[in-house]
Amino acid sequence: MSDRVYAADSIDKVAFVCDAASTAKELIVKDSGIGEDLTFGLYAWKDDFLTVLLQMKPQYMWADRVDRFRRLTNVACILREGWGIDEYTLVAEGYCSTNPDVTRGVPLQQAFVTMKEVRECLTFTHVNLNETAVVTRPYKVGWPRKVEFLEDMYYPGESVLRRREKTIPSMFLRVIERIEPAELPVDAASFYEALGDGLYEQGFLAQWF
Repeated sequence: MSDRVYAADSIDKVAFVCDAASTAKELIVKDSGIGEDLTFGLYAWKDDFLTVLLQMKPQYMWADRVDRFRRLTNVACILREGWGIDEYTLVAEGYCSTNPDVTRGVPLQQAFVTMKEVRECLTFTHVNLNETAVVTRPYKVGWPRKVEFLEDMYYPGESVLRRREKTIPSMFLRVIERIEPAELPVDAASFYEALGDGLYEQGFLAQWF
């Protein structure tokens, strides 16, 4: 299809997702006000084409952390087996440090109120078989309902991630390494419809291209 998004390398994929998610953040703050966060957004790629776009439903995003990770893992497996996805880009809200040496060992969510080095941010984690890249886009929300994005911070690899934050990129890599894509059946439409139902049951809205 001519309208499918194509990005030849990881940085181009991340740049596309950064722009799309930043626009979504601006819209949700404009519509709903300060304090509104995006739920997980997952961009799934195959052969450099954006193939499936997903958003976690709010009732699962703000529930138990362990359950949220389980659902995300199940979705990654469905995408790999059903569509043969070979790259994942995850968008998540969070907090980042503009000076990791100063904030080392400090819970960033708690430090946000008192430390100027800690900012709210959108975090973009991109994983394929050969690399993991992390981009954080810090922002501040002003009045009236306006998001101001600050300079991106780009980290090739996982070295800046804290132990708990490494869990998701490691999971994506294991899924890519260990799960083989299924053969497409004759009735492809029904096959993808069933996959979509599975994604929905895991708490994600999905659109495939």
